Amino acid sequence: GLQEVDQASAADAFGFPTIPLEATVAETVTWLHSAGYLSDEQAGNLAG
Repeated sequence: GLQEVDQASAADAFGFPTIPLEATVAETVTWLHSAGYLSDEQAGNLAG
């Protein structure tokens, strides 16, 4: 399964924001759908 990773030191050192995995996947699926790579059915609720 997935494990939580503490990215605080990297975020502090390099100024990168911590983005939850769920948000990353949702944004990726939304982009793939809007670009025509996924159908409404494949994108599910994110298809809008």
